[in-house]
Amino acid sequence: EFTRRFNAYVEENIDPQMLVPQVDVDAELLFSEITPAFRRELKRFEPFGPGNAAPIFATRSVSNRGDAKLVGAECEHLRMDLTQRQKPNTTLQCIAFQQPEHFEWIRSGRPVDVCYQIVENHYRGTVSTQLRIKDIQIAEKDKQLDQQQQLTAKAMNERETLLLELDEAKEKVQEQESKSVGS
Repeated sequence: EFTRRFNAYVEENIDPQMLVPQVDVDAELLFSEITPAFRRELKRFEPFGPGNAAPIFATRSVSNRGDAKLVGAECEHLRMDLTQRQKPNTTLQCIAFQQPEHFEWIRSGRPVDVCYQIVENHYRGTVSTQLRIKDIQIAEKDKQLDQQQQLTAKAMNERETLLLELDEAKEKVQEQESKSVGS
């Protein structure tokens, strides 16, 4: 009884938007600002963990050149290089754990906004800067363009449907006319 009443209360009083996880961003950066000197400064705040969370940064309008890959045993992670096309153009290695749903959009080269932690990637004896992507959003201006394209496609489909229905109606009228002329 308690569970039923609790669930009913939640359904009536919780806004679905409240159930969407939020990422708190500490600062917005340009990729060109992520330099070795910046990394050294960031390292001074380590170790990160409970009570000292690693900072989360955001960068807007970055894109991939089509080389994004799904990795992991079940292709559940997205590995990519992202580029911010501002002088100077800056490209960084990125990994997005458990975010394969963004693969097609990222690989298409369309811009996205990302939030991330800056980490050191140790691979085969090489240490490099890598962004651990926490969230990916379609860049706002591209989202509006995509919505316009979807609306245009919907309008075109509706127009096609109406034209087909009109053709069918004309055929029926012609059939009825030829039947009444033949009688």
